[in-house]
Amino acid sequence: MAAFFEEHDRFLATSEVGAWPARLNGRYEAIIARHVDQLRGARVLDIGSHDGRWALAALKAGAAHVTGVEARPELVQRAEENLTSYGVDGSRFSFLVSDMNHKRNVQGASFDVVLCLGYFYHTLNHMALWQLMASTGARHLILDGTVEPTDAPVIALMQEDISHHANGTSAEGVIGGQILVGHPSPSALGLLCEQVGFSFALVDWGPILQKLRPEAEPLRRLPSAGDPLADYAYGSRVTGLATRRVL
Repeated sequence: MAAFFEEHDRFLATSEVGAWPARLNGRYEAIIARHVDQLRGARVLDIGSHDGRWALAALKAGAAHVTGVEARPELVQRAEENLTSYGVDGSRFSFLVSDMNHKRNVQGASFDVVLCLGYFYHTLNHMALWQLMASTGARHLILDGTVEPTDAPVIALMQEDISHHANGTSAEGVIGGQILVGHPSPSALGLLCEQVGFSFALVDWGPILQKLRPEAEPLRRLPSAGDPLADYAYGSRVTGLATRRVL
């Protein structure tokens, strides 16, 4: 059986962000294949939905409906075109143009699963983001993104150029085309989840890396065409599942 992003190769062309097949397929294993039970029949909120790649993957895994939120209108258009091209009924998805930092037009909506993939390190509003995710009533949060690779519970500050689709964007706080963002460490992610009533566990990337990552490549912090999963191997990017605690 072909890997997901070999069967759905439009996503290799509709965005340049992380569009290496081995990277997308590895992330699919960690984000979607490991969480089919959580996604089956679920109403899903996809934060930072980009070109719809993970919305489609969630729907193909059995999600009932996906609501995507994306700040860049051109990416919302591509997401709608991508899902339509793969024959997904329009009643099963919706994409909203919204800056999650300021226009919280999903506030008060109910979901079963929240996908926060490639977003939580593009903001400084971490506590507000976690409170928003918790307010949806979701039982599960599937998280994936860049972290500060340390055992200490810290959030490292970075500047990002908002003109690049791989980076964050915001309606406020932009100086010289850049915004300030924070990369949480894995233990900081755990504390954020705990604070809003969730337990948190990291996905074991070991078997995925062993299967997909070229063994001859040296260890790097950032991915490249030759080693598209280097950041997961180094530990500067992680995937995790947060589950709401039952009191």
